[in-house]
Amino acid sequence: MKPKQSPKHGVITPSSSENDEFDKIENSLKEFISVIIHYFDKFGIHESVLVKYEELITTSSTLLEVFEVIKAMFEELMGSIQKQSL
Repeated sequence: MKPKQSPKHGVITPSSSENDEFDKIENSLKEFISVIIHYFDKFGIHESVLVKYEELITTSSTLLEVFEVIKAMFEELMGSIQKQSL
């Protein structure tokens, strides 16, 4: 989270409530990604696919980019489940 700028006093640090909200969002994303990873393992999706997504998440510079990677992970998981159910 980037600190806010104040023309009069310079940098203002985020309030503790903003930090708490950020922490909640971050923890929710981690939990959701963990669930997807669990199902990647359960349905035998190769580990190299996980490495690819891990690199994409690590290099994401915005939250929107992280959401796009999570969406791609979920779509790949659903595609794998559909293939296995045929």
